[in-house]
Amino acid sequence: ATGQGYCHIYNESMNAKDFVRILDTNLLPSADLLFTETPRRQWWFLQDNAPTHRANITRAWLHNHGITCLDFPPYSPDLNPIENVWGIMKNKISQNQITSISELKRKIKQIWNEFDQDLALKLCKKFKSQTNNVFLNKGKF
Repeated sequence: ATGQGYCHIYNESMNAKDFVRILDTNLLPSADLLFTETPRRQWWFLQDNAPTHRANITRAWLHNHGITCLDFPPYSPDLNPIENVWGIMKNKISQNQITSISELKRKIKQIWNEFDQDLALKLCKKFKSQTNNVFLNKGKF
């Protein structure tokens, strides 16, 4: 809700080692950028249940850097605000005539950097409301 961090475009097959490298070069600088008044240990990292996210090397890296992850139920993308962001970005990209990978990467970064902060805040508030409802309803959405 405080803004978006750095965008990293990766167009290879992802493994846990690559993912940890991306976290190291993007997550920590993004946290330092966005949480200037909040110590790193006072925010939570939300990711889905992709194998690279659950890998031992990833969990160890997150633990060693004092990053707390939210436990996220499998198969629940409707609860994850970033899924809404990807949908919005996909719609904006589809409105353009993209003819090359470099043009696609440029457009993705442009849309990411220009993402509406009010909309991002609304998505975060919606996430908080939805997760509270899931908790109150004992896991039922």
